[in-house]
Amino acid sequence: MSTLEIKEAIHRKIDVLENIGELIDINQSLDWFLVEKFSEEEKTVLERLSTITPILEEGKGIKHEDVQKEMRAWIRK
Repeated sequence: MSTLEIKEAIHRKIDVLENIGELIDINQSLDWFLVEKFSEEEKTVLERLSTITPILEEGKGIKHEDVQKEMRAWIRK
């Protein structure tokens, strides 16, 4: 069985599931599996990003455009 065939088989199995709890379990299992493959540095970056996301969703933080303006001003000095 090729990689593509295995992926298609997995997708077909997931497509028939309708129970939200089962889908959440599968999603969490895949998240765990993927994170385990990351290096320690990648895990640290992901952890930092996960703490930043709620802050950004609350509208806190610095906008990208503002950072660019500050960088331009800093470079001109």
